[in-house]
Amino acid sequence: MDSSSQLERQLLWILVVVFLGFLTAAGISAWTAGRYANAESLRIEAYAELQSLDAILLAFDDAETGQRGFLLTGNTTYLMPYHEGLGRIDAELDQLSRLVDDDASKAAVDRIRQLIQLKFDELEKTINVRQQQGLEQALELVNSNAGKSYMDELRDVVAGLKAQQKEKLEDLQDRTVIHMKIYQYSATFFVLFLMLAILSVWTMIRRDMESKRQLLERLDHEASHDALTGLPNRNLFVSILDYSIPIASRYQRTLGVMFIDLDGFKAINDTFGHAAGDAVLKEAARRLKEGSRQSDVVARIGGDEFLILIPNINQRSDLEVLASHLLAGFDTPIVPSIGPAKIGASIGIAVFPDDGIRSTELIKAADVAMYRAKGGGKHRFVFHSAEDPLLS
Repeated sequence: MDSSSQLERQLLWILVVVFLGFLTAAGISAWTAGRYANAESLRIEAYAELQSLDAILLAFDDAETGQRGFLLTGNTTYLMPYHEGLGRIDAELDQLSRLVDDDASKAAVDRIRQLIQLKFDELEKTINVRQQQGLEQALELVNSNAGKSYMDELRDVVAGLKAQQKEKLEDLQDRTVIHMKIYQYSATFFVLFLMLAILSVWTMIRRDMESKRQLLERLDHEASHDALTGLPNRNLFVSILDYSIPIASRYQRTLGVMFIDLDGFKAINDTFGHAAGDAVLKEAARRLKEGSRQSDVVARIGGDEFLILIPNINQRSDLEVLASHLLAGFDTPIVPSIGPAKIGASIGIAVFPDDGIRSTELIKAADVAMYRAKGGGKHRFVFHSAEDPLLS
């Protein structure tokens, strides 16, 4: 299994585990959210019941205040809060009846309704006495405390319901805290789990990228072609030449090696900059490639130096024809955009097996011949001769 397939398998497993973790965390979150929502609903109902109970007592106090004010003054204006209190109490009792859901609470609400009715019957009686018989008779009825037992029981029942709701609120608060902790723990677990998964994925990808980067660096280091011109580089050229020499030797064939150095390149590069120099090199590479045969190998070995391997030649004159053709390819301006400047080529030629039987010998012999071509006036070709000294 290659590294890419292994990485894909590992990522797939992590994805599955993360998905299962997500489902687990989501399930816990949904459950706690539902429990929390239910608890909140119960809390709201409990608060509403407490508010209704407090509102009933407050309305009852307002009604009693209005009743006392009428008894003392005989002013019917005081009966307005009395009747308003009655109306509010009825509304709050209806609201309370809808809120309670257990039998004990419903029974308590019914008892509150009965007690309030009994208490208001007493209050109504005192009001009627005040209207018909006067203040003294009404005060005697009030002082008899006929409705005190109703009021005491009413307050006890209300207090019991309020205590029950407060206990429920405390229980709901405890449950809410538990649910929130569960939710927080599940969320924290999922975040940590997700971070661990991301870290694992990042580590695997980084390791894979590092491995590929090292491989690419090695391949780039061992690359066989020149990045600028696209031609084979020196390493590939030597490899091809090393491969061609035994074949030529076996079949008693002749091959040639041309060492080419551009004339006038440095002046263009210095005058117009490296971009122009690169353009010149690419155009020179193109002309050398087009001027060569399909079987020839054209390589750039650095700077403005090129090598050409010419296999399967029949006679020395074939190399002369080819060299003349290559030189003619530089007769026109090499890059019109930088003006009429021309580039020449000095060509040194070595022949196998006359000038060497190894790649290094042939390349060096062609190099020596190239320097002789430059020294003889440039833009010309020269064959290596036995009298040429080898370059050190």
